[in-house]
Amino acid sequence: MSRSWKLFICIVIAISISMSCLACWLPSSTITVVECISSYFVSAVSFIFWLLFQGSAYILILLIKTSHITSQGLQFALKYVSDGLRGLAVSILNELGKTVCSTAAAIGHYLKEVISKISSKSHIIFDAAMDRAIECIKSLQKIVPVIWRNMAESVLKLLEGLWNNYVEALRFALRKGPQSSISICVITSRACDLATGSDHQRIGCRIRVPSWVKSLVASVMDKKKAAVPLVCHGHSRPVVDLFYSPVTPDGFFLISASKDASPMLRNGETGDWIGTFEGHKGAVWSCCLDSNALRAASGSADFTAKLWDALTGDVLHSFDHKHIVRACAFSEDTNFLLTGGFEKILRIFDLNRPDAPPREVDNSPGSIRTVTWLHSDQTILSSCADTGGVRLWDVRSGKLVQTLDTASPVTSAEVSQDGRYITTADGSTVKFWDANHFGLVKGYNMTCPVESASLEPKLGNKFIAGGEDMWVHVFDFHTGEEIGCNKGHHGPVHCVRFSPEGESYASGSEDGTIRIWQTGPVNNAESESNSGNVPTKTGKSRAVFDEIAHKMGGIHIDGEGRAGEKENV
Repeated sequence: MSRSWKLFICIVIAISISMSCLACWLPSSTITVVECISSYFVSAVSFIFWLLFQGSAYILILLIKTSHITSQGLQFALKYVSDGLRGLAVSILNELGKTVCSTAAAIGHYLKEVISKISSKSHIIFDAAMDRAIECIKSLQKIVPVIWRNMAESVLKLLEGLWNNYVEALRFALRKGPQSSISICVITSRACDLATGSDHQRIGCRIRVPSWVKSLVASVMDKKKAAVPLVCHGHSRPVVDLFYSPVTPDGFFLISASKDASPMLRNGETGDWIGTFEGHKGAVWSCCLDSNALRAASGSADFTAKLWDALTGDVLHSFDHKHIVRACAFSEDTNFLLTGGFEKILRIFDLNRPDAPPREVDNSPGSIRTVTWLHSDQTILSSCADTGGVRLWDVRSGKLVQTLDTASPVTSAEVSQDGRYITTADGSTVKFWDANHFGLVKGYNMTCPVESASLEPKLGNKFIAGGEDMWVHVFDFHTGEEIGCNKGHHGPVHCVRFSPEGESYASGSEDGTIRIWQTGPVNNAESESNSGNVPTKTGKSRAVFDEIAHKMGGIHIDGEGRAGEKENV
C-alpha cells in the first residue's frame, strides 16, 4: 500500500476516534449533534471509496477494450469488482440507515422537549398575553383623550395661523395705500402672497371678517400662556408623594417618595437635586420634613419607617412595623413621628426616645392611606385606602372625635397653612372642610378621578388637582372654575403640592418625574422639548387688529365672541 493511502486511512481513524471521545464528555443535549456529524463524515468517506471502486471498474473496462486478456483473468477481475461493489453498497446503505435513524431520533427528541416546555408554560404565556392585552386597553383609554386634545390644538393653531396671514396681508395692503392696484388678498401659506387685479380696482370697503373668526381669535388672544415647568429627573419609578418644608434661613426644600425605594431631597425653588436617602429595601410610599428641614422621615413597603439626617443623609433610626408603612408625618413641634399603614394602627413615636415603644391607636376600620396633625398636635387626621371618610382622633384619649363623610376613599388630605381648611380628594371630588368645626365648606366635582389636591397657602384663592388624565389643573377656590391646565406628564399624576409661599407648585407622576410649575407671570417663550406643555398660542395682539380696523374703516372687528373662554383643550 502506498504511503498516501496509509496517511489517508490514519486521518480517517483519528477523526473517528476524536469524535467518539468528544461524544463521551459532551453534555447529553449535544451528543446527538456529534453523532449526526460523525455519521455524515463516515458516509462521505464511504462515498469516496465508492468513487474509487467505480473508477477502477472503468479502468478495467478500458483495459479489456484495449488489451487481450484471457477469459479466466476477465472472470477473476469482474468477480473482484462485483464483490467489492456489493460490499461497498451494503456498507453505504448501513451507514445511511444509521445516519437517518440518528437524525430522526435527534429531531424527535428536540421536538419532544420543545412541546413539553410549551405545554408546561402555556398557562403562563396565556396569562402574560392577557395581562398585556389589559395593559394595552388601559393605555388606549388614557391615550385617546390626549390624542383628541392634540388634534383640537392643531386645528386651533392652524386657524390662528390663517388669521395671522390675513392680518399680515391687510398690513401689506395698508402700506401700499388705498389708491394702489391691489384689489384682492389671497391668503396662502405665505403671508405676503398677494394677487393683483386691474389698475382701476380698489381694495375699498368690501372685506368683511366673519363673526365666528372674530370670536375664535378673541378667545385665543385672551387665553393665558401655559406654564413652562422645571422638570426634575432622577427617580426610576413612579413618584407617589411630595412634601414641602416651611421656609427656613436656607430657603425651602422639597422631598419626594418613589417606588424606587430612594427618597430624594431637592431645592424647593429651583428643583436642583441635593441628595438621595439610601437604605430602604422596598417602595417608599410617604415622606416628610420637619419644620426646620433638618430631619426627614419616610414610610416604606419594607415594613419600616426611617428617620434621616437631612444634612448628611444618614439613618438616625429605623422604626420596625409588621406590615407596609403607607404614611408618616412629623408633629408641629418635631418631637413625634406619626405613622400608619396596612396594619390599621396609628403609631406615635417619641423622637427624643426612639427606642421606646410607641403609642398606638388601633381602631382604624381599614388600612391607613394618609395621616397628618391638626390643632397644634392635639388631633390626628387619617384616611383609609379601602373605606371612605376622614377620621379625626384625639391624641390624649386615643378616641375617635369626628368623621368627615366621603363617598370614596380619600387619597389625599392636607391641612392649609393657616389651619382653616382641610383639603381632601376622593374619587372625582375635591372638598374643603372647616378645620375647626368640621363642616363642609365647598365641594367641586372634577372631570376625571383625582388623586391629590392642594390649596394655595397665602391667598387661598385657588387650588390645584391632579389625577388620571395626566394634567395638572388649576381652579378658582370660590367658583370652582378652571383657570389653568398644564400638560407635561406622561402618566397619571399621583401627588400635587403648593410651595410654602405659593409662588409655585410641584407635581409627581407615574412617569417618574417631578415638575415644578410657576404661578406668577410666565415668559412667552416656549420650551416644548423640555417640558411638553400645552403649545402656547402665538399671534398678534388685539392692538394690531384695532389699529387696522381704525385705519381701514371698511374692516370692522367688533367684540363678538366669548373672550377669555376657559381652556378645555
